[in-house]
Amino acid sequence: YNPRLVRAVKALAALNIRIGKVHVARAILQRQLDDYQPSDEDELIQLYCRLAQALMLSRQTAESVKYYTRALAIRPDCVIAQKALEKFEQTRNPEFAATMSDDEDEGDEAMDEDLRDDMSRGSGGDWMEREAA
Repeated sequence: YNPRLVRAVKALAALNIRIGKVHVARAILQRQLDDYQPSDEDELIQLYCRLAQALMLSRQTAESVKYYTRALAIRPDCVIAQKALEKFEQTRNPEFAATMSDDEDEGDEAMDEDLRDDMSRGSGGDWMEREAA
């Protein structure tokens, strides 16, 4: 286990998402999970949530839900996974999708803003760690 390597992988994935290379970020995170199964629950949950987010961005919702569900199986109080699955369920409801409020758009913008802030500080998207705490 090398925490610097894990941070570098997360930063690289965040950078690729930022520049629009979601498929590259997904591949990086998937490879990290395949090659290294974190023994630390927090690291595993973060990788699951990051991979799920990348999958959601690449419109692979079924796979995304699978990873969010895995994160919730490890830690049922994982706020990130709960919110993502809740939003996914709401958008599947056609009535709700037609009347989506601006609040959710603001939430997406806030997440993007957090990602930009992290990239400028070089923390590689550690906002998920802070939000999960």
